[in-house]
Amino acid sequence: MRKTRNFKHLPLFLMPALSLSFAMVKIFALPWFCLPLITAAIALPLFLLTYSLPPSWRVHEAENRRREVIELENFLTIFSTYLRLGLSPETSLLMACEQYSGELKSLLSATVQAVITAGGAASYALAALSKRLKSPECKRILILFSRALNKDAKLFGDTALSIISCLKENRALKDYVNLLYSKMRLRASLLTIVSSAVLAVMTRLAPLISILKLSATSTTAHSVGFQSESNSLFVAMIMMNFMNAYFVSLAVHHKHPILISATSTAVYILVYLLFPQLILSF
Repeated sequence: MRKTRNFKHLPLFLMPALSLSFAMVKIFALPWFCLPLITAAIALPLFLLTYSLPPSWRVHEAENRRREVIELENFLTIFSTYLRLGLSPETSLLMACEQYSGELKSLLSATVQAVITAGGAASYALAALSKRLKSPECKRILILFSRALNKDAKLFGDTALSIISCLKENRALKDYVNLLYSKMRLRASLLTIVSSAVLAVMTRLAPLISILKLSATSTTAHSVGFQSESNSLFVAMIMMNFMNAYFVSLAVHHKHPILISATSTAVYILVYLLFPQLILSF
């Protein structure tokens, strides 16, 4: 059965986050309603980091499939070389099995010899191999070779090496693109969280800047008005921050845009609440 991950591990992050939040509320003398907000702001980034990382079993499985593709490409390169010399597909397969010395030697040799010894064609041997290998890419390659041999084995011998070369280049390009996407998603997530913290600081400073500009005509009524405007600005910035993080996550094809948005919003609230205390501590 395929393993999956869900949010059942979130409580593992809540306990240390709650302890740290309790200490911060005590140290900075914050109101108690800030406790769940601070807890969420600490737990969500930790959970996001571990949730975004692939588990060890998935990394191991992906590496095994990648090695399987590489080994198959090496085997088919030997097979294509013999095929290009004008040998029959069956003879080329048997000689390739003898010369090949990679990790798949026992599997390839047993399957090929069983089919060819029973009187089967090389195309049937390749089709049988496609059922024994686990990687979908290996299955596609073997089916392609099997169908090509059925149509014209002699003509295919001249183009098989070119196909293998193109497949290797395509795999290398795919790995490079996946690496770029991973780096881009990580940078976008970090920039989103940092921008949330900066936005929280600017939200805190905005009323102060307005008060300084109108200090000459400042009255109690103005103070009440500024407090109301500050609360409205806080709510508006929360909504804008959440939507901004959500659309950025969609743009970089992140798997969990809601989780990124929630983390960004929690960081915004945490910085907004702690910023005055941090200023006073300095």
